[in-house]
Amino acid sequence: MSCVYDVKTNLIFTGGHDGALLAWHFETGFTKYVLHDSDPTCMSKNYVHDSKSVDCLVIMEQERILLSGSCDGLIRVWNLDDLGGDHALLYTFKNFNYDFEFKEEETKQSGASSEMAKKDSV
Repeated sequence: MSCVYDVKTNLIFTGGHDGALLAWHFETGFTKYVLHDSDPTCMSKNYVHDSKSVDCLVIMEQERILLSGSCDGLIRVWNLDDLGGDHALLYTFKNFNYDFEFKEEETKQSGASSEMAKKDSV
């Protein structure tokens, strides 16, 4: 689960393990917006095989956008000034799943050292 607070709208945004992205009114504690309704692909039906957990949320105040990163490798860009409208979801970046492998490499000074090598997943 992740959360972030927007000072201008007085909303707390939460992202859940099931892919749900909600905006809560800070003073009342009630849900004001259900952002994942704008993109049905946000939600997981099977949490084990199809995880869409929202792992990070970032607000860019000057641009008035919310970025959400999920376990399925997608980054979604949300319009903070049109949360209840038809243009709440501005864009979805795909293919941010990077696989890493660790390789052992011999060095003269320390013996074996680990080096992280990135595989090209595109």
